[in-house]
Amino acid sequence: MDTAPATPRTAAAAAAANITRALPSPPSPHVKAAAPRPDAKARDKPWMSFIAGAVAGSVEITLTYPTEFTKTQLQLPETPFTSPVHVLRHYVTTHGVASIYTGLAPMVAGTAAKASVRFLTYDTLKQQLASTATPKSLVPLVAGLGAGVAEAVLVVTPSEVLKTHMVDAHRATGVAPSASATLRSIGVRGLWQGTLPVVARQAANSAVRFGAYGFLREHLAPGVDHPAMTFARGMVAGTVTVYATMPLDVVKTKMQARDARARYAGSGDCVLKTVREEGGVTALWRGATPRLSRLMFSGAIVFTVYEEVMRVLRAVAE
Repeated sequence: MDTAPATPRTAAAAAAANITRALPSPPSPHVKAAAPRPDAKARDKPWMSFIAGAVAGSVEITLTYPTEFTKTQLQLPETPFTSPVHVLRHYVTTHGVASIYTGLAPMVAGTAAKASVRFLTYDTLKQQLASTATPKSLVPLVAGLGAGVAEAVLVVTPSEVLKTHMVDAHRATGVAPSASATLRSIGVRGLWQGTLPVVARQAANSAVRFGAYGFLREHLAPGVDHPAMTFARGMVAGTVTVYATMPLDVVKTKMQARDARARYAGSGDCVLKTVREEGGVTALWRGATPRLSRLMFSGAIVFTVYEEVMRVLRAVAE
């Protein structure tokens, strides 16, 4: 039996049917499209920042404490030392190597807690600011400012008061007191001696450090998160922080010395007397060399350890 030839109309209909079958079926209105998977950093939890900050802070201060000890000795009122080498040579030859770790215990505890509060506050504020009209370039700086105020009031002031009193007493008596003996001597209220200059220093420190680090992440090899690049960015951020905030650090140390209440009427009086009695404005940058040695590597160590611990915690949380 012969087959009837296809008409133009039936051929067009067949072609249309073939095209329709080739097209993907539209999604059912009852099936929800898969939500885009957020990147790893968007899923970070506050406890991750807290733990990573504590680890980073502990590692950093343990490695760099001799520079902090040296800086404090140079900044104390009526210091007999003229340089970082002078400080180190005197204490190592007179009291032994362990003497340059006087005050380390409260600083390790304080720095671990400080870094925890700093990164937790910074990450929290940064996430909140991201949804506001704050310019993106200012978010790290503003979040860092808030983090600095929080860490100064909650952690830095008491830990540094203990450290400064212990170092000052060691210089005066030749015997390193314990943290518990120092606490009994000054009392709990005494732990917040010099809070205002500490808040000013820490707010400026964190604002400059996070601001510089955020800028470098955007402009120095953007998108590259290799530990070596993180280390380099941290070193640069630490260097900028030192010279931008050094006068605040000098005033903070002087206001926490054992005889500060008798010597100075306040932070402003401390600045005036330092400039007038200790060689001019440059006295406000005394101790910059050991502080640079510490903060340059401090920034590198803290940011590198923090980023690596966060990577481990993200993997654990998956």
